Amino acid sequence: MGGSERVVLAEMLADATLRTPAGRVVAFDRLTDLFLGDEELFSPHERQLLFDILSSLLREVEVVVRRDLVERLAESPDVPHDLIVDLANLDIDIAQPLLMRSTLLADPDLIEIVRRRSQDHRLAVAVRKSLSADVSDALIETGDSDTIEQLLRNPDAKISMRAFSYLVAESRSVDRLHQPLLSRHDLPPALAHRMFWWVSTTLRSFIMERFSGDDDQVDTLINEAVDAARRITPPSSLDAEADRLVERLDMLNELTQRFLVQALRSKRLTVFVAGMARLARIDSRTMRRVIFDRAGEPLAIACRAVNFDRQTFATLFLLTHHGNEGISPDRFERALEFYDSITFARARVTLGYWREDVEFSAEPDGAATPRS
Repeated sequence: MGGSERVVLAEMLADATLRTPAGRVVAFDRLTDLFLGDEELFSPHERQLLFDILSSLLREVEVVVRRDLVERLAESPDVPHDLIVDLANLDIDIAQPLLMRSTLLADPDLIEIVRRRSQDHRLAVAVRKSLSADVSDALIETGDSDTIEQLLRNPDAKISMRAFSYLVAESRSVDRLHQPLLSRHDLPPALAHRMFWWVSTTLRSFIMERFSGDDDQVDTLINEAVDAARRITPPSSLDAEADRLVERLDMLNELTQRFLVQALRSKRLTVFVAGMARLARIDSRTMRRVIFDRAGEPLAIACRAVNFDRQTFATLFLLTHHGNEGISPDRFERALEFYDSITFARARVTLGYWREDVEFSAEPDGAATPRS
């Protein structure tokens, strides 16, 4: 039987059976087999006629029948594009297999569905393999936290640098993005280190373990001078005086742990900040953030990077947090454990990322409080 005869038979079958639910099921099942059969039996025009018949029946048959068709079409590489798009725009119980698996849905189709259809449709798109950066951008632009989290947990999704920068900024106020972002294999280390300031103590340790371990980067990052142009405001006269003092002491090799501890004990905070900043080779604005972070991990990193011993770190941490709230024994112990857990090399790399982070340096003074 030729293709034309098959099309005529299909039309007759549809007409004869469309009147009853059972007949529609029979017609739909047989037409599906015919439609997915040997492509060479049909001309493009005949195949379009079959598509039109199926589309008409599609609106009449029961959900379970449509679902069966969609499951088969999701794996087929030879289906008219219009049919796939029509089905992908139906309710999610029908569209889901196509949205998740069909390779016939192009990026423009997916982006349109993301923008116009439901959250369930977006969630299905977010788990596709080999998801392009353009589709990922469209998913992120919806602002839907569930969808964004699903996208971040998809290792096959491509995410642009622009999107990563946006999501890292958003993660400052959206805690649920912390872990999925930091678990991405393609998250740039510089952005991971920016997140250090507002994630939990556990994730801070994770950042140090995963994103600060490249020894090849150490010398490059640590030896780069602080770019004066990055300073947001010129130093005050008091700051300038402190800078001149610590510069002289540094040239005389007298800018030591002992001197800085004594400066802090004597409440010469400006001198202490300037001295720590010079030794760590980061700007004073960033160093203030390091020093006054409540949990103490940034100060531990700075102390490790400039080879301050454990006792000096403990003393500095206690002196910089001696206000009304004080330091609980548990918090003090966690800070010491963090100091013990990091290496000199990793601490130096982390300081390098903080030094190079222009956006971070431009933010107002004062560190975000990490989540416990």
